[in-house]
Amino acid sequence: MEGSKMQRALSIIGRGLQAAVAVVLIGVIACSVYLIVIERVGGVENPTVFGYSTAVVMSGSMEPTLGVGDLIINRTQDNYAAGDVITFDTGTNLTTHRITEVTKEGFITQGDANNAADSDVVSLEAVVGKVVASVPQAGDAVLFLKSPIGLSILLFVGFLILWLPSFLGASDEKRANEEES
Repeated sequence: MEGSKMQRALSIIGRGLQAAVAVVLIGVIACSVYLIVIERVGGVENPTVFGYSTAVVMSGSMEPTLGVGDLIINRTQDNYAAGDVITFDTGTNLTTHRITEVTKEGFITQGDANNAADSDVVSLEAVVGKVVASVPQAGDAVLFLKSPIGLSILLFVGFLILWLPSFLGASDEKRANEEES
């Protein structure tokens, strides 16, 4: 009797965890698909979700603050100040540097590891957002998941997480029924 209650409790906890993982996974997959479609079909270089966007650090110009391969999360702001680390569009790529000075024309920026300020003034329109968080070394994983094979693997793993427990549960029930017979 006691084992039956424990098994039932563990079953309820397992189903709850499975549902939580499924919700998170569905959210991640939905966001990934949305961002890939907006980027590839819509031609938007750095799409945002609720004002947030991500980028991957590709050079060491912001070390030690940000390292190569770090995932950065940007948030659009109404205004920016000296000292803010921003991501901006140079016309050819995205760059993440610190604002050293605010002028009438825009922002003077410089990488923390660079000896001199950037040669071009950054206009407010070119700013993607302020860096509000970073995840060290997570950028490579994000770049992989944005690739077709990475998204395929993510979908496959998601399918396994959602399907495998119910398959195993059905096998357990079938075995239990056979043992009772």
